[in-house]
Amino acid sequence: MPWALELNFSVNMRVFLFAALAVLSPGDPRPLSYLPLANPLDLTLMVALAALFLWANRHAGATARTLYRWLGVGAFIVLNGVVVRTVHHWLGVRWQLHALIASRPLQAALTLTWTVAALAAMVVATKRQLRMLWLIGAGLLAAVIVKLFAIDLAALSGLTRVVAFLGVGALLLVIGYVAPLPPTAKAGADT
Repeated sequence: MPWALELNFSVNMRVFLFAALAVLSPGDPRPLSYLPLANPLDLTLMVALAALFLWANRHAGATARTLYRWLGVGAFIVLNGVVVRTVHHWLGVRWQLHALIASRPLQAALTLTWTVAALAAMVVATKRQLRMLWLIGAGLLAAVIVKLFAIDLAALSGLTRVVAFLGVGALLLVIGYVAPLPPTAKAGADT
């Protein structure tokens, strides 16, 4: 069984390195200009997620649910990294934690990105009758509301505050219309 422990460590290390690369690297594409989702770092991360998804579809078996959950977390991390790198490259915000956190456009962009991600999850959940995915989207919306009042209300001012609050409000109305809560599943059929 030592190989199982080594494999588990290797997988955990790969997950950690993937998350670190997705969040900590500024993804400088020099000599090219930065294009979200079309630069070497973002393409590599998306190919890695796609390869893991395809592998999970073919070979995961009983562990597919767990892998799909981790894929969702990975996709969310990549999405946040894309938003942060876009603000860094397009708006000239320094690639330092303090400067990024203090960036008003980044805070508004993250708020709207999280809301759109929740909308996408809830629409898919409604269409496929996946109550748990809908609840995850609702949890993400709850995090957005907490962020709006705990961070954005104090940090944002003027146009960025208006865009964040009105954007989230409009998307909440859309979610209420197009993504109602799916019915409960029968005997564990829900994923």
